[in-house]
Amino acid sequence: MNTALLSALREIETDKSIPFETVKGVLEESLLAAYQGREGAVEEARVVLDEETGDLRVMKEGEDITPHDFTRIAAQVMRQTFYQRLTEVHNEQLLEEYGERMGDVVTGIVQQAHRRMTLVDLGRVEAILPASEQVPNERYENGQRLKVYLLEIREGGRGPSLTVSRRHEGL
Repeated sequence: MNTALLSALREIETDKSIPFETVKGVLEESLLAAYQGREGAVEEARVVLDEETGDLRVMKEGEDITPHDFTRIAAQVMRQTFYQRLTEVHNEQLLEEYGERMGDVVTGIVQQAHRRMTLVDLGRVEAILPASEQVPNERYENGQRLKVYLLEIREGGRGPSLTVSRRHEGL
């Protein structure tokens, strides 16, 4: 029984706000990729996580074909794939969530205030308040609550990048 694995998946579900089924699917995909990279892998195989016991099995047409050393080898190979795919899913969710909210006024908390830009925490993501979108002579302090206008979202290399405004007429 591998309840530690199930606990870890539930923790990811809570921390990243990603549904358990999605986290489970990403794990199964990652392990399948690790399995298929092995010599002698069966093409039609699939990886199944038992949600009650936490056991992982490689299955083909209902038959358990899990290699005896699968868990140790797979863990090494799949770790990077799993976290990379989880990050992609998380970023997709943020793009969808904030993409739908473009043009809305939201409240955030100033994380870092600089001359050229200010970082504003919106809860699940940080946004950039560039100097060009700040009100002249308005000063921001760390921890200060701010109402900002969601101006733009861009997909970046490190995840979605949100730009907010304090000058927009929608505010």
